[in-house]
Amino acid sequence: MQEKKLKELLMEGTHMNWEDSNNILKIGIIGAGFAAGVHSKALKSIDCSIRQYIFDVNGEVAKRFSDEYDCKVVKTLDDLFDSVDAVIIATPVWTHSDLVRKALNHNKHILCEKPMAQSCAEAKEMCNLAEITNVICAVGFNYRFFDITKSLQNEIKNTTVEEIHLSVRRLFRNDWRRDENSVLSDLGIHLIDLLSILSGGEIDADRCKTQMKYINACDYESIVKGYTDNNIAFCLEAARIDNPKDVRFFVQIKCDKKIIEYDSRTMQIYSVTEGDKTHTKSLSKEINKVDFFDFYDSIMLQDKEWVAAIRGKNNFVVASFNDGYQSQIALDRLFQLNDSR
Repeated sequence: MQEKKLKELLMEGTHMNWEDSNNILKIGIIGAGFAAGVHSKALKSIDCSIRQYIFDVNGEVAKRFSDEYDCKVVKTLDDLFDSVDAVIIATPVWTHSDLVRKALNHNKHILCEKPMAQSCAEAKEMCNLAEITNVICAVGFNYRFFDITKSLQNEIKNTTVEEIHLSVRRLFRNDWRRDENSVLSDLGIHLIDLLSILSGGEIDADRCKTQMKYINACDYESIVKGYTDNNIAFCLEAARIDNPKDVRFFVQIKCDKKIIEYDSRTMQIYSVTEGDKTHTKSLSKEINKVDFFDFYDSIMLQDKEWVAAIRGKNNFVVASFNDGYQSQIALDRLFQLNDSR
């Protein structure tokens, strides 16, 4: 229900200004699902000099997407690559490697949804190909752009981080993400990346325990507990659930000087405990109740930075292919760890 509401929200003001510009950037979206719609809306919010194209293996789905988001439909991948400067890959993970390879062969800038690959071997190959091109290659780790992420980074400056707890619970989807393993790869991969950002280290899989649970037909959960390679304790929890009331994003960071805690159900408020005193702070902006704890705005900011990098207007601040590869290493090791127990 929440995703339906968000889709309705995204449809406001989606018609595009097709007037000519001296700085036209042509972006193709591959895959016409929910994430593609969010990206399309995000691109439209950046400026009117971006022209969008849509390709999907299902032509009828692509046509419906075009009608909704005012994009131009292309019938083949070759036609898409001939028409655009950059692509957003918003397709199931098993298609990513091949699509990235084709995009790089056509020298196109890339924003690939997470996880970037099915395995470390695929991710490494994608990184190697990207290194020999002169294009911007990014992975869709939009949790980096949550407003709370910026606040947390500021709060932990000049402290020693001792423990990090990250939890995300999203509504069940009756699609290809439908098993306990996909919860870790689809949702948990965000937490793996965010843990790296907040801890300054990487997961030490040899000191981790994993638990992946099938609870019922609509509830799946993955839990990872352990330490990073710089000795910060952590707990990551990712779940697909059936009850909208339980949807949330939760963070608790214990430092030597303070404890910071955020629960998305309190919207833009987080708490800081120092000694025996707890006080609350507000995020810099209000979060819409159908925005999945900053989901849409974070993608808008991410896509804006990606476009700016393509245009040479900023340093590269979005997650790189190497960031995606490092997260894939951790993900693969955690799967191996779970399979061996």
